[in-house]
Amino acid sequence: LIRVRQELEQILGKIITEEAIEEAFAVYEEYRATMREFVEEAAKHPEIITAKKRHLLIKAGQFMDKAEYTKAMKEIVEGLKGEGASTFKGAKVVLTGLLSEPVEILEILDENQIAVVGDDLSLGSRLWRTESRKDVEDVFERMAYRVADQEGDTFLYDPDKKKGQMLIDMVKEKKADAVIVLMMKFCDPEEYDYPILKAELAEAKIPELYMEIDQQLATFEQIRTRVQSFAEMLL
Repeated sequence: LIRVRQELEQILGKIITEEAIEEAFAVYEEYRATMREFVEEAAKHPEIITAKKRHLLIKAGQFMDKAEYTKAMKEIVEGLKGEGASTFKGAKVVLTGLLSEPVEILEILDENQIAVVGDDLSLGSRLWRTESRKDVEDVFERMAYRVADQEGDTFLYDPDKKKGQMLIDMVKEKKADAVIVLMMKFCDPEEYDYPILKAELAEAKIPELYMEIDQQLATFEQIRTRVQSFAEMLL
């Protein structure tokens, strides 16, 4: 991280001070805290934050200025808190995988009254679920520990393979009905871990739907049929 800072300084032609890095880190800390709150509140109101809307709101954070985005998301969170009891009557699931795209897949979930109440996605909760250490003063160490402390992430060092139990715990916490595995085609790390995950979910008697996805998918009829059948089983 220090090396990256030095290279950025050369590119920008300016010194990046410790104070500036601390300020930027604080902006991202506020963003992460807000997103942890957002996914909690969104799970309570799937009739408002559908699977597709949830994904697009999260994805917007990768393109917008973080401070502006966080301000907007806080308004959404407060709005959700002011809503009454949920009227949603469909099935609730937890997603795991690299990302939940193409969005047509999420549209199919919405069509079949399947709500996303939790996730373990790289373009999702893995971005903010691990809090930074409060007992570390150096900002570079805090950034490094955020990666080192991330557990159950297929793409990081994970010798204990904690993802399965983490998903089981999430299903119980969110009162979800099932797990949907979105397996990106040719994603070897997650493909290698899937047999472990599948066995653990089966032992816990948690229904699971495995879907191989590709961002270049041209037709979704096979996926639609499988989701329809899965929804009928859950409902």
